[in-house]
Amino acid sequence: MSSISEQYYANAKEAQAKWTEAVKSIFDETKKAFDGQTLAVDANAANERVQQGIDQVFDFWSKAIEFNRDLAKKVADANVEYLNVLQRQAEAAGEQAMARFEEARVRAEKVATQTQDALAKSAAELENSANQVAERATQQFEKNVNAAAEQTVKMSQKVAEQTEKAADEAEKATNRARSSANKA
Repeated sequence: MSSISEQYYANAKEAQAKWTEAVKSIFDETKKAFDGQTLAVDANAANERVQQGIDQVFDFWSKAIEFNRDLAKKVADANVEYLNVLQRQAEAAGEQAMARFEEARVRAEKVATQTQDALAKSAAELENSANQVAERATQQFEKNVNAAAEQTVKMSQKVAEQTEKAADEAEKATNRARSSANKA
């Protein structure tokens, strides 16, 4: 499966090709209309072709916008899934740390009568280590959540920008097509 950037590039390339084809078709039709045969111009046929060109352009941009919407939703879903995986991993790490701590506590109780001072020191160190591991896991989880949120925001902004550009280009195409149709 191709990457998102490859899909976007392919779609942009296809859009450019279709746009070029539509503009060329409009100019060809206009040229045919004014090639010394002004009396033989079939205005209805030319208008129909122009209307078809306009429909093709707007159909393409509708599909492009729909693709971007689907892409944004997939990115958001992927980020949610990623966050869920991170949360499960953090919970599992916490449970493992707690299980290890409990094992150490049970062992410490068994030997407490013989090495109470040494065991108390070891238990405190183990608890501190467990807290550090839990703190690191929490910090890493928060860092990953923030990174995923930033990525989601950036992707949403890019999709919004692309959608806005597509709408602007569609509006420009419509205006040019209307202008060409009015001249025809």
